[in-house]
Amino acid sequence: MGKTRRRLLEKLTLELEVRDKNGKLIKKHRQVMGGWVKNWMSFMRAIYRCQFVTGTVPTDEVIKDTGGAERTIFSTSSTYVYVFHSFRAPTGIDTYGIQTGIGITPVAPTDYTLAGKITHGTGAGQLQYGEITIDSVIVSDNKSSVKVIRTFSNGSGATITVKEIGIVYTGFDSGAIQRFFLIARDVLTTPIDVPIGSTLTVRYIHDVFA
Repeated sequence: MGKTRRRLLEKLTLELEVRDKNGKLIKKHRQVMGGWVKNWMSFMRAIYRCQFVTGTVPTDEVIKDTGGAERTIFSTSSTYVYVFHSFRAPTGIDTYGIQTGIGITPVAPTDYTLAGKITHGTGAGQLQYGEITIDSVIVSDNKSSVKVIRTFSNGSGATITVKEIGIVYTGFDSGAIQRFFLIARDVLTTPIDVPIGSTLTVRYIHDVFA
């Protein structure tokens, strides 16, 4: 008997585009996203364990924030029990959402921050962080897709080479204090140069197959 072919149920793609000040495409890069870290699985486990009807909330799910400190997520306070955790960051905010970096350290499940985060600004080595946007879900045949997008502008005065991409979400810990948690990190198979005056658009493309 022949081998049974496994059907793909989910596909995650990381796509990057660099365009000059006139919008002309300079560089395009795509690679399979594979950088979900332990924080993401711990966050999902905490969600699975919540019980809406009884109000039972786990308080022993400990994950590391971007500063390396251990935090217990989901508060037992009625004010914060079901507060949604978000990574839809506005313009100019680099503490959460899609982040860029210059680090090349191989991805590890225990990663809690980028190896060398590029901060927001126009100074040396900085990129200007745009707003996170999320496209509508598109259904085609047996596939549902959604894109999470962020654009970065280079006003630093020199070319910046992006080597890693990450996703950080923000939410409250058990003390009802806002924290920041890395949930995904990918090192680019090909580093991307972002010249002076150009923009870098990063897209996370999530495809799910029925």
